[in-house]
Amino acid sequence: LAKLMKFVTGSEAEPVLGYGINPHIVFNPYAIAGLPTSNTCINKLTLPVGDKVPQNPQKSYEFFDYAFNSDYFSSI
Repeated sequence: LAKLMKFVTGSEAEPVLGYGINPHIVFNPYAIAGLPTSNTCINKLTLPVGDKVPQNPQKSYEFFDYAFNSDYFSSI
């Protein structure tokens, strides 16, 4: 869960005084790639939906885990 928090907000733990902007999720049916993206400035997680995401649930979890656990994707 800390990796997901870091991916979305840029930090592994919630600030003592909380977030100025609450983290939120947006679903994007027009995503070019099937990987999730984030905007850490506004704590936004964008998840692709539709034909870019593998239809097999296990493959989808692996696909998203790849992004959330990757040091490359979490530092963009």
